[in-house]
Amino acid sequence: TGCDSTTDFTVATDTSATAIDALAIDQTNGVLYGGSSSNGLIFRCAFSTGCDSATDFTVATDTADFFIYSLAIDQTNGVLYGGSVSNGFIFRCVLSSGCDSATDFTVATDTAETGVYSLTVDQTNGVLYGGSGGNGFIFRCVLSTGCDSVTDFTVATDTTESTFYSLTVDQTNGVLYGGSNASGYIFRCVLCQGTSTKSSAINNLTIQTGA
Repeated sequence: TGCDSTTDFTVATDTSATAIDALAIDQTNGVLYGGSSSNGLIFRCAFSTGCDSATDFTVATDTADFFIYSLAIDQTNGVLYGGSVSNGFIFRCVLSSGCDSATDFTVATDTAETGVYSLTVDQTNGVLYGGSGGNGFIFRCVLSTGCDSVTDFTVATDTTESTFYSLTVDQTNGVLYGGSNASGYIFRCVLCQGTSTKSSAINNLTIQTGA
């Protein structure tokens, strides 16, 4: 349709949540995931259904937290990650399980932060990054560790900011960007090449601001 006019848009579903804070697509298996506010649900829809009506969407899991603010998929290893608020959990689900029931999901780590507001995957170097609320940490986990226990995650950097609401990776140029609160910085980091150690810190972290 072009998605360039109001009539092109429809409501695919009206969920039971107050907000959908995160979306992620599993392109390999053709599934859409949504993270919600108020009840910490993760919704699931198989693209083969069209994902255009309420009956196409199911609750994959009702997590042990109140908000799922971030979702990211590691397509190489077939894993879905979800970051939560108010307890700062990172949930994990192996996609081959279907990720369609509560038993498929586990807590990969309890960050001890108030929330994990952003997640992104550096597929080239095999690293998961998470941005926190509370102390403005960026967490890092080398995917080859499994990222399924507390010891797999390290604090890559403790910034002067309170919260990282957004993270994204430019795979072409090898750069990680992070958007922060309360000063509105965009941080930039040239990604470490190679993943031989999970304790490697982010190199060359800088703040990108306008003139």
